[in-house]
Amino acid sequence: MGSKSSPSRERRPSVYHQWIHGSGRSFECSVCAFRKGFYATSWSAFAPRLGIAWQIHDGRASKTVLRVGSGRFFDLGQGGFEGQAYNEATSVSYTNQPLGSITGGSASAPDTEPRNIGVRMLQAVPGYKLPYTWQWNATVEQSIGRQTFSAGYVGALGRRLIGWDLSLADRSEVGTLYRNNDASSSYQALQLQFNRRLGTRLHILASYTWSHSIDNLSNDEPYLDVFNPALLQLAPHERASSDFDVRHHLNGSVIAGLPSTQGGTAAMLFRNWTANSIFFARSALPIDLIADGAGSRPDVVPGQPFYLYGSGFPGGKSINGAAFSIPAAGSRGNLGRNVLRGFGAWQIDFSLHRDFRLSEDMNLQFRVEAFNIFNHPNFADPSDPLAPGRLTLTRGPGFGFGSATQVLAAGLGPANVVGQLSPLFQIGGPALHAICPAAPLLKRYFSLPTQ
Repeated sequence: MGSKSSPSRERRPSVYHQWIHGSGRSFECSVCAFRKGFYATSWSAFAPRLGIAWQIHDGRASKTVLRVGSGRFFDLGQGGFEGQAYNEATSVSYTNQPLGSITGGSASAPDTEPRNIGVRMLQAVPGYKLPYTWQWNATVEQSIGRQTFSAGYVGALGRRLIGWDLSLADRSEVGTLYRNNDASSSYQALQLQFNRRLGTRLHILASYTWSHSIDNLSNDEPYLDVFNPALLQLAPHERASSDFDVRHHLNGSVIAGLPSTQGGTAAMLFRNWTANSIFFARSALPIDLIADGAGSRPDVVPGQPFYLYGSGFPGGKSINGAAFSIPAAGSRGNLGRNVLRGFGAWQIDFSLHRDFRLSEDMNLQFRVEAFNIFNHPNFADPSDPLAPGRLTLTRGPGFGFGSATQVLAAGLGPANVVGQLSPLFQIGGPALHAICPAAPLLKRYFSLPTQ
């Protein structure tokens, strides 16, 4: 599918170029560099790390520990050089794929879709360097008996992150996409955790994170407009909440050994039962609303609410299209990046199992599981097709606007993809109950010696 030109021993270009011809049903790659990477190798990537732990208090009933750490971490900086999508993709769809199978299922015939975006060249700007992140954290952990509580602060600064542009100040070439280091990010978080170890038949683990992620570019790949593939959408480089920013996140699990009587028929029926539950809850992710396929921002209509609420909308909420308007030609709308938010989500799973002791080294387990036991509906955020997190104000006829069109489980990933988890087993799906008979779960285990 690709070919490399013979390198010249007399003339070796100092910059890596890659041409992608996207017309027709074939493409051609031409590489004009010999033993050179996409960008100059950096020999000054100094990445120090430091960690300190201090036991402030060491008592018989409680202990207090302080931990701090920081470090500098470098990324590879590839930024889509080896995987950018300006050529024609050949796709294969799989159906009837067994869970966990990579090669199973029925494969369709390969389909190659021409991109028809002309000729583009991908190039690293002069002085392109490796992106890096400074990270630091401080945590206080307090234990009281079998219980432990910790409170921590986590921070990070991303610098020289990968961005792109269509032109340079000193020179520009038609059809060229330039990789640069213009993006940056920051992350601040408060992390709380409570852990009660299994002692008297109960184990509880709960974690809460209050965080804010800010950047001016969340994706190091340009967006291709779904309705006009010839149009390359450039991110506006506006500093705002990241595309993946979640302000509040709660996770937890509970393991409880159920009580039973000491003897008789009731003890035979109810002993060795254990109940388990895991749960999560999070606030909504941002939605980036753009005015049209060119990526311009819409104007905000004064007096109109951003959201509409009511039982007639999936999830009880919809973005109000009347609150935004298309700006005048040549002007920029006043709506910022990632101002809107989608849907939050929560789910509780539950399982009940009993162990049957068959011999010293043989155990048999019977298990009943329920996913999303309360059948709580979680909806995917309204978005353009194949572009989660981005919503276009003018998407053409036949498309609704502002309302959820699928549940969260279906919106987490594409269907019929090799290795993709079925939406039935994703978070945010409908209630699912499973009873596992004992025989298939026959397993061996090794018990630890007791004191």
